[in-house]
Amino acid sequence: MGVTTYMSNNLIYWTYLGLVCVVPPLLGILLMRRTKRLNFSFWVSTIVNVVLTGAGVLWWYSVNEDSFIKVFGAVFYAVACVNVIVLELFALVSMRQKSTSEKG
Repeated sequence: MGVTTYMSNNLIYWTYLGLVCVVPPLLGILLMRRTKRLNFSFWVSTIVNVVLTGAGVLWWYSVNEDSFIKVFGAVFYAVACVNVIVLELFALVSMRQKSTSEKG
């Protein structure tokens, strides 16, 4: 007589959006620390961000029938994707500047 509960689509949406906002910047920072290459770190983490965001948007479209909810969710994902890219770029540039100022 166990009760099976599943996460709602809204909870999955927000959980996945949180992962999309955390995983690519952490990857970019890790790559920057290891390789000291700004372009490589930025582009790899940006590609991961875009792929994860695209997967989230496709999933969101597949689980909803209302077109307004589909568009609203996709726009929110896109805004989050751009915000993560901008914040990540600032973090990586500041890491590069910090490492070059310590050398000189």
